[in-house]
Amino acid sequence: PINYGTIKSGTAVSFDGVNDYVDTGSTFQSTFRGSHSVSCWVKLDDGRPSSFNKFIGAKNSSSEDAQYFGVYNDGSLVYYYKSNGNATQRQTSVYFPDGATGWTHLVAVADSTAGNTSWVKIYANGVEVTGGSTDSSSGVTFSDYTSTENLYLGTQSFNGSPSSDYFTGDVANVKIFNTLLTEAQIKEQFLNREQILPTGVSSS
Repeated sequence: PINYGTIKSGTAVSFDGVNDYVDTGSTFQSTFRGSHSVSCWVKLDDGRPSSFNKFIGAKNSSSEDAQYFGVYNDGSLVYYYKSNGNATQRQTSVYFPDGATGWTHLVAVADSTAGNTSWVKIYANGVEVTGGSTDSSSGVTFSDYTSTENLYLGTQSFNGSPSSDYFTGDVANVKIFNTLLTEAQIKEQFLNREQILPTGVSSS
């Protein structure tokens, strides 16, 4: 992507929904092998896009390990995680209205110890988005995640290349944590857009 927008004093990457993506250069394998949180600011060209849009994601060649964070065409949010063939998915109730949206802070937290119906929670602007559905395999073992595929922004990587489901809009301040952010930490990040790390989280 070569187009940029502005969010406070920072910058955002603009994705055209056709072929734009960013290769992060990292698999984040050790992070996805345990409890983790994915945080980003997004501004959608359409809160109910014509097709599924993925903000971020990766999938290995065997499709045994994968994850993505995105929005369905009905405006609901989804975070999907798969490890060694066993998957869990949290899809919220409808969140975004039809049409262009303002900046929204989104966080998905995946708890490796929570159990089948509570693996994943999704927050928008500091508040958990409830409703919707949760689908899970009975034996999701996060430590079995061994994908060596780099994580992409603006779509999901698949076997070293971008897949379909490109995102149309702007993304900023993407952060991936190898810990579960609390609701208080998530709200702190929402209220302080330029804050790098929430209270109690170190960079080491």
